[in-house]
Amino acid sequence: MSKSTQMLILAHGSHSAFAFLRNIIVARYLGVEDFGVAATFAIVLGGIEALTTIGLIQFLLRAPDGDAAKLQSELQGLQIFRGLLSAIVILLAAPSISVFFNLGQYSHYFSWLATIPLLISLQHMDMYRAQRQGDFSQLAKVNLISGLAGFLALIATLSITKDVTAVLGAIIVQPTIACLGSHLSATRCYRASFDRSTLNRVLKFGFPILLNGLLLFAVLHGEKVAIAKWGSLEMVGLFTLGLTLSVVPAGVVDRAIQAKFLPELASANEFSDRFQQRTVRLAKNCLLLALGLLLTLTLLAPFVGLFFGDDFWPLADLLPLFGYIAGLRILRTALVCTSMSRAITSFAPISNIPRCVGLTVISYALAQGVSLAGVVWIAVLFETIGLVLATTLIRLQVGLNPIPFLQAFAILLATFSLAMILPTSWTAFLCVLGLSCRFADHLWQTKVGHQGH
Repeated sequence: MSKSTQMLILAHGSHSAFAFLRNIIVARYLGVEDFGVAATFAIVLGGIEALTTIGLIQFLLRAPDGDAAKLQSELQGLQIFRGLLSAIVILLAAPSISVFFNLGQYSHYFSWLATIPLLISLQHMDMYRAQRQGDFSQLAKVNLISGLAGFLALIATLSITKDVTAVLGAIIVQPTIACLGSHLSATRCYRASFDRSTLNRVLKFGFPILLNGLLLFAVLHGEKVAIAKWGSLEMVGLFTLGLTLSVVPAGVVDRAIQAKFLPELASANEFSDRFQQRTVRLAKNCLLLALGLLLTLTLLAPFVGLFFGDDFWPLADLLPLFGYIAGLRILRTALVCTSMSRAITSFAPISNIPRCVGLTVISYALAQGVSLAGVVWIAVLFETIGLVLATTLIRLQVGLNPIPFLQAFAILLATFSLAMILPTSWTAFLCVLGLSCRFADHLWQTKVGHQGH
């Protein structure tokens, strides 16, 4: 394993690992209801992220002039504007948000969340620019130190007060340390400026990403909003932990894959053998990661109550479903990254449409009194439809043969089916997983054919 790959894993894995540890502590010591309250903090931050994301980091990674100090300065200026706008929106909306979730007593907590997008917007983008040369060491150090600081802040605050104040303290400390670390590790002086032509370039590139961000918010948090509205805080807590253990790691994989493969694919000619080979390698890595995550969650299921407390035992039967959903999203990462490398940013939002339709179905089902298991099965159905749509789009928009991606989906589906039929038969599950991985290795020996429109 190369040093660059090790740094990439450390950069994104440390962030996920500390988030996982924080969630274990919060779930274990605060219980499922307070965990549900903490989940509403994530909903608010996810919503404001979706409303303002325009792909600044992706633009920096892909732009031909991404190494230029002038462009970096202008992107940092746009980043500050985005952070200020986000903070103002949260401050103004905090009272209404607390009322919507029937959490009026927590209104001041929601106001404090305004500091987080502001702190993130002040980060130095040098640690992202370095990724263009395959250097992930700056990001790895910043994520590791800030993640540790947030975890220690949670422990310290819990020793003083055993309520959601501890969660708020941790999620404020982490971006504070990350901001300081990004400046201390930077090799360039920090400058922020504004240029209308750069704004136009970013908006042209980032508008589909903004649309996809809104769709992703509907997918990731819309279900939690619906559960909070028509269900209970206990259901919100269980569903949030399921997503934390599955979709959150899948999101880390997505960021790591884009950081690693987006510059490589963008630098290769669309119709060259080099592009095809890198696309095959990307798809193969995503398949193996998807299978690994599904396996991990299936094996974790019998112990979920031991890790997180007795209130979370109902989640045990649902973890393989969450693992399958996350696996589908990891497979789709290969398709999204490939299309984005060709500057086709409309691919991601279109492929997320089925899950938004699924959200409507879930909301109606919750209003009719459906259980949490019913909600997750509906999500499984529409996530599957979304991947099938994405494999169709990859041929129409990029010109890649979708058959190998559909075969990868078939491998994941077969493994998931076994996990549901024999959830406690670890030996059989591991054997089939091994056969799946071996078949996957054989499958990817054949190049993905690149066809014109």
